[in-house]
Amino acid sequence: MHCSTTGHLQAKRPKIDRLIMGQTIGLAMLLILANTSVTAAPLVNAPSPRVAAPFSSSIQNPDEVLREGIGKLMYFLKGTSTNPPATQLKTQLKILLEQEAARYFAFPYMARWAAGNKYRHMNDEQKADLEVRMKDMLISAMLRHLSNYQDAKIEHLSPRRNRMGGVVLGIRVMQTGGPQRYLEFHMFRTDESRKAEGHKNWKIVDIVSDGQSALAYYRWHFSSNS
Repeated sequence: MHCSTTGHLQAKRPKIDRLIMGQTIGLAMLLILANTSVTAAPLVNAPSPRVAAPFSSSIQNPDEVLREGIGKLMYFLKGTSTNPPATQLKTQLKILLEQEAARYFAFPYMARWAAGNKYRHMNDEQKADLEVRMKDMLISAMLRHLSNYQDAKIEHLSPRRNRMGGVVLGIRVMQTGGPQRYLEFHMFRTDESRKAEGHKNWKIVDIVSDGQSALAYYRWHFSSNS
């Protein structure tokens, strides 16, 4: 996936806030995966993760991972159809997301790219704090909007390789009375995500919502608020 960051970094804040809202369901789908993680595509000028060899048949491929995660998310949401109080639903979601987030997002890589040149001048404590802030922002966005997708229908689009050796998985999200959303999950297996048995997990580095990059948003946000 060839993504340009220039337009994103110059975007005004209201537009970027809507981007985060649109990405909510896609982020949550990956957070509740049980078996495999996901690292995503670097943007044009981002340092590339060290790409692993092709995955073996004994490990779920990225498409299987995404389908499983979406199925689990929709199962969870449909289980809340009895309309529990909003505060109770948010509490349940918050616990779930906080437990799973670190397992499926490559926060060190995302923080390094979002901070840009400033990252090399940060100490370990500052780097860890940046990763925590990114995680908190993701979870807060999901808690605000996830319940809106209880009746959503999901269409899986054809996966493709990107020029860096990763995989791009696309979905179309359709909801009665609302606009269609297009999400792309950019995924890599990297040396940073090696499992105990020696296999490398898939981890998320970026999610693109209707053509706009989440990673570009974080770079804009932290550069504007530093």
